[in-house]
Amino acid sequence: MKSKRIAIIGANGMLGSDLVAYLSKHFSVTAITKENYTSFVNKDFDIVINANGNSKRFWANEHILEDFTLSTVSVYKSLFDFEYKVYIYISSSDVYPDHTNKKSTKEDQPIFSSALSPYGFHKYLSELIVQTNVKKYLILRCSFIAY
Repeated sequence: MKSKRIAIIGANGMLGSDLVAYLSKHFSVTAITKENYTSFVNKDFDIVINANGNSKRFWANEHILEDFTLSTVSVYKSLFDFEYKVYIYISSSDVYPDHTNKKSTKEDQPIFSSALSPYGFHKYLSELIVQTNVKKYLILRCSFIAY
């Protein structure tokens, strides 16, 4: 019996599609994409997983405003477009100025936003938006993902 209702925003993306395939084996999963997003607005879920947003670091650094819209505005919007008990945001290790150094990526290390690339800053800003507006959340900072 699939009791938990999970929505995955960004279900057509690389990570989102894998989450849909895996979690659908155990839970009732709703795949939310750009094409069907509006049809699920105001729907209720146990968990919303946001795997949406721009994942192209280099493009983001050259198209700052577009990346802000894709990576930050979309997160803010999703917080209010759906009802949920838990919100999971898939972020990036780019929120650390030096995400290649094990010491600088510890959770207790302060993050200095002025040292971040536009891509990392937008991901970090989205994390702060989630932390400020959601009671129960989980933020996952993924490293480089490739097939």
